[in-house]
Amino acid sequence: MSMLKKFGEFFVTIESDDGIPAQAGSADIEEAASAAANHVSSRGEKPSKREKVKVEDPFADDDFDIAALERELASDKKAAAAAGHIPRPSKSTGGTKNGDFSPSSFDEIYQRSGLPAEMSTDFTVYTIEQLLANPHLQNLPEATKRASLMVALQARNITAAEVVSDARNRDHALDEHDAELMNTLIDMEATTEQKNKQAEERINALLDELRLEMAANNEKVELAKATYYDWKKSKKDEEKRLFDAISHLVEPGAGNPVSQDD
Repeated sequence: MSMLKKFGEFFVTIESDDGIPAQAGSADIEEAASAAANHVSSRGEKPSKREKVKVEDPFADDDFDIAALERELASDKKAAAAAGHIPRPSKSTGGTKNGDFSPSSFDEIYQRSGLPAEMSTDFTVYTIEQLLANPHLQNLPEATKRASLMVALQARNITAAEVVSDARNRDHALDEHDAELMNTLIDMEATTEQKNKQAEERINALLDELRLEMAANNEKVELAKATYYDWKKSKKDEEKRLFDAISHLVEPGAGNPVSQDD
């Protein structure tokens, strides 16, 4: 029987025991942990005032090996993620490259803050998440879930406050990166606005230059037209001179060979 299955059956054993103290469901974390631990240590020692169905303790013949359980949890994390019981680890985006806005992955954020990655073998808030995803716990009452988790923490010599602190530190690291991203966006927006303003100034300067060039080209055309019309007038006068010069030499009825513009 695997450690994970035995641990799940241990939770069922606790659920089947009518003697779970009410303090195990207390909102006070330390009180709940103490009540759950005391209950486990005293199981079977105190006589019951009413008859209960005896449930076999899966750890009766061997010591509870939390290290083995954690190794099994670590080896099962990828399978649990693939099955949708826990979220897949976020992929690394490689940070900001070539000016592109690219947030860091969650694992990168956590590791920069000195926190274990999601897939590490350390006992973290994700270990609690995976334990809660175990089918043995999913349908149990809230108080029993809480007591079972307290037993797991007690066996590992970890306090609930440490796990809460792990979650809080991760949240703080995410908030810090969020603030960094926001500042990066603000700086990017300001820089982009300045660059766009400079680009617009260059566009306007180029437009002014092109407009001047267009005006100069149009002026050349107008000057060419005026020159042409002046020459055209002179040509008309010259053709008249030629026509008049030979008009007395052309045979009557033959017509003057010199053409004249209207």
